[in-house]
Amino acid sequence: MIAQNDEGLKADTYGWDTVFAIRVDDVNATIKRKGTSPNTFAASTQDPHTAIAVDVSGTFSDWQITLGGSGKLIHMQTPVTALKASGTIPGAGPVAFTFGAGSFEIEIQLQYVPHTETPATGSGTFHDLKVRHTGASPQEQVVTVLDAYGFGTSTDPSATPFESVVDDVKAAMQNWFNANLIDFEHVFATVNLNRTADQGLFAWLLPTYSSYAYVDGPTLDSSVLGILCMTENRSADGLDQEISPNAIPQGARAGFLIAPERFVTEILWPSMAIVYKGTQPGNFALNSDKTGLDLANGEVTIDSLKDSDGNSHETVLQNFELTTSDQLLTVDATTRVQVSPGIHAFTHTVSSYGLALHNNTSSGKQSIYYVDKSSIPPAHWTEESEGVEITKILEGVAAALCTLAIGVATDGAAFAAAAIVMGILSGVGSKIPDLIAAANTDDSPSIDLLVFNSVGPLQWTDQADFNLVNVSLNYSVQMGGIPNFNG
Repeated sequence: MIAQNDEGLKADTYGWDTVFAIRVDDVNATIKRKGTSPNTFAASTQDPHTAIAVDVSGTFSDWQITLGGSGKLIHMQTPVTALKASGTIPGAGPVAFTFGAGSFEIEIQLQYVPHTETPATGSGTFHDLKVRHTGASPQEQVVTVLDAYGFGTSTDPSATPFESVVDDVKAAMQNWFNANLIDFEHVFATVNLNRTADQGLFAWLLPTYSSYAYVDGPTLDSSVLGILCMTENRSADGLDQEISPNAIPQGARAGFLIAPERFVTEILWPSMAIVYKGTQPGNFALNSDKTGLDLANGEVTIDSLKDSDGNSHETVLQNFELTTSDQLLTVDATTRVQVSPGIHAFTHTVSSYGLALHNNTSSGKQSIYYVDKSSIPPAHWTEESEGVEITKILEGVAAALCTLAIGVATDGAAFAAAAIVMGILSGVGSKIPDLIAAANTDDSPSIDLLVFNSVGPLQWTDQADFNLVNVSLNYSVQMGGIPNFNG
């Protein structure tokens, strides 16, 4: 289980457009499989104050990410199978010690390095996520030796406690790590930036800029390393290298997140004029935190409702709020219909929907369905201007119009939920009207194109594929999967 923050299970992208996260245990297993850690080391240092000179050498086993990092800072354990330390003490002559197995803990950063290999798609540029081994200046230290532990007492006749030489050994190893960090050749992930979308499909999901972040969990298996991306050349200025501890859902080994601003802007916003006929996209606006929609300039007139006699009644969307929170898409809408001069019928509906992974029986492929999770019954009432009385006949008309208005609101909310599903599956909001009838049926598009265009440009080393095990609306659109690392 991923460590929970104060916001419960909310999977925030913290302003990044997409995030692809995996468990650190899987990262460490890949490091071992690939054998990318340095084998041996030999380093020296001299204390400028005491003139004590120290030489250290030894053999590494596989390096591993360990607990303690945060954001852009990664802590690594660099186990040593045997350590030799020798030196010269002024006035005392040479000394030499042999220690058993122990480990150095270091703090590092990563960086993306472009390379010349051409992507199979024929577009974009591959960038490898590797250890940052060169500073901005010769004076910058790219690594910090945080600790040295486990070496115990030397196995030579002197039986010297490691604590008595630890500072000198750490100083020597600081020099070695800073000069030789390039020898840790591991590629954590590869990102294809600026890949061209096929006929514009999924262009809003394809990465144009990438970064990374780490977050601690109680264990390494609940700790998370993630690729952070911006799309469509959107700027990452001001964004922190931060990843949610809830990025990976329970039951999954990896998680892919699509920020609410992306699917609200690209999918839901363009659909509002279809949901509420008679409106324009400009009648709606992103809310303050860009996770939903409000009315841009107050109430807006929508297509008139007609009574059983064919008479048109002016209909107004008086209040509207679309939110993506509590693992639901919720549409809270109030409509006002003029029954006759001075008499209005009102309806208030709160409709909520979630997302779920579905196995299509006819195709054998997976798709995404929306699930009605509404719990608040619709309300309706009438209001009369002063001096106006409503007759029995008008009461009946008002009741009928309220029923129609509730249908408009609830059907509209369902359309919005279907729009998320079909827009994400098809990759472009403009296709929604043509595809909406297929939502929640075996004719619904499979997830194949979505996975190819969302996860495809982002590949963790040794990742064979990405088999989805769940999909939910968890602040972000969250897809949990199994990467199936080769091993």
